[in-house]
Amino acid sequence: MSLEGFFEAIAPMLEGRAPAQSVIDTLGPSPSGAENLGFYGTLVERNHFKILADVFPLVRALFFRELPGRWPPLVRDYRAAHPADHWDPNRFGAHFSDYLRRLREGGEAFHPVYEELADLSYIRQRAFAGNESEPDLSLIHISEPTRPLYIS
Repeated sequence: MSLEGFFEAIAPMLEGRAPAQSVIDTLGPSPSGAENLGFYGTLVERNHFKILADVFPLVRALFFRELPGRWPPLVRDYRAAHPADHWDPNRFGAHFSDYLRRLREGGEAFHPVYEELADLSYIRQRAFAGNESEPDLSLIHISEPTRPLYIS
C-alpha cells in the first residue's frame, strides 16, 4: 500500500467521520487494537480544540461568556465543515471567520463582532508566524462595516 493510500484510509477516522474499525477493515488489524487506534482520532479532535482556542482566544471567551455551551459543538461542526488541509496546524482556523459569518447569516443569534474578532485573531497569528516573504493578501477580508466608526 502506498503512503497516499494509508492516509486516505486513516483520514476519515482522524477527522471524526468514521470509527477505528473502518481503518482496520481497510488496512488490516492494528497491533494496538481498535480502541487504542481510535484514540488517535480523539487526540486530533483535542488538538483542533486547542488550535482554535489558541488562535481565537477572544472569540472563545466571547462564546463562553455570551453563549455558554455553544463553543464545543461549534468547534465540532467547524471541524466537519473544514477538515484540516494544510501542513501548518494553525491554518486549521483559516476559514473560521467566514464560517461564523455564514452561521450568523443563516440565523445564528450572535453579533458580527464574533467573525470580526476571528478575522483579526487569524491575521495576527499569521503575521506572527509568517516569514519574511511577500504577504498573502488573500487572507485579508474587507467587508462593509456593520456600523459607522466614530472617532472623537
